[in-house]
Amino acid sequence: MQTYVVDQLRRTVLLPGGFDLPDAELLDRFIAHHDEPAFAALVKRHGPMVWGVCRRLLHQHDAEDAYQVTFLILARKSASIRRKEMLASWLYGVAHKTALHLRRTLVRRKSKEVQLASIPDIEATKIGSCNKVGELLDEELSRLPDIYRAAIVSCDLEGQTRKVVARRLGIPEGTVAARVARGRAMLAKRLTQRGVTLTAGALATVLAQQWVSAGAPRSLVESTIKAAISFGSVTAAGVSANVITLTEGVLKAMTVSKIKIASMVLFTVVLIGGALATLPQIGQSQSAIRKAEPTTASAGKVAPSKSDRDRLQGRWTVVAVEANGRALAAAEIRKLAIDDVILEADRIRPTRVDPENSLWHGTFKLDERRAPKQITLYDEEADGKAMIFRGIYVINDQTMKWCLNHDGVDVCRPEEFKTKKGSALRIFTFKKVP
Repeated sequence: MQTYVVDQLRRTVLLPGGFDLPDAELLDRFIAHHDEPAFAALVKRHGPMVWGVCRRLLHQHDAEDAYQVTFLILARKSASIRRKEMLASWLYGVAHKTALHLRRTLVRRKSKEVQLASIPDIEATKIGSCNKVGELLDEELSRLPDIYRAAIVSCDLEGQTRKVVARRLGIPEGTVAARVARGRAMLAKRLTQRGVTLTAGALATVLAQQWVSAGAPRSLVESTIKAAISFGSVTAAGVSANVITLTEGVLKAMTVSKIKIASMVLFTVVLIGGALATLPQIGQSQSAIRKAEPTTASAGKVAPSKSDRDRLQGRWTVVAVEANGRALAAAEIRKLAIDDVILEADRIRPTRVDPENSLWHGTFKLDERRAPKQITLYDEEADGKAMIFRGIYVINDQTMKWCLNHDGVDVCRPEEFKTKKGSALRIFTFKKVP
């Protein structure tokens, strides 16, 4: 007699595409039709990674609870996941939050039992089974921007090939390689700041060794799938009261976190709005000063023409992107995580507070003598010359266009403003922000 999970996975294989179906399609099937085989396939695909996160931070029994909670939350929140293709990264984040939430709960409970006056520091309390390096890796990996964390989770933690990850994410294989390279570099840099010195290359080896996991016990996988499928607004079949309580606690914490982020965004918008309101007054004052200044010194002189470097200075917003031989839709452009960029002197930086969430952050160099004119972006987060974006450009006072080889490695520069299917070339059209 086949077990429940084996039966569900067997049915999944019979679906068109079987295990090759992207996460987004499997998740859509579950959302639209409450498709059990689709959900079982997701648990099979990402369960070992989730189990590894929980097991590194918790003892066996507690890790089982955190594992179940992670997939119960997936069942509850599946319709609200914006970037379904990055489900692995989303599940990693939920598993990490859940394990930490449970660990804090256990610390508080233990402190009450022994009647201590204060709760011990969670970092100093060895409840989990992981070592310090593994704990720091989890902590810093959970803080990486989604596009880089998704690549590392899929390639390094789950052992997927770049070809498979590229198909599931809907991006070129070279882009996956570039994101893995930059993500490792960022992670190595952050670990170094915390006293763990690893190069990006050494980090890849450590990740491969650190995250190997045989997966959760079969009985736990089966009960988790059953519970998730039946998970309603309050209860789930075959789930303990502790798991239900933990699930509601983590869901509440996730909601509070979103509210805090929304409040920060609102505060920033109000602050910027107030600053913009003063600009007309400042402009009028400066205009009055200029009118009062003598003009005889400049009479009869012609202003020198601007160089391309001068024209580049200022803030630019992306209005169009072409990749794989076609123009991307607005939703596809949003997935690229491109902020407005500011070019100052020879530096390029994003507009958001955390520069590592942006696509470009570093320096640039122009060569106006070439035909077509050349631009090279140097990403300061990378090791050495691992992240160099070579391209060509055209510019006038209000618009600018770049064609970049976006593999982020030392590759050939494009020679024309044209992309084709399967290439790493992208064409970005910018408009200057007044």
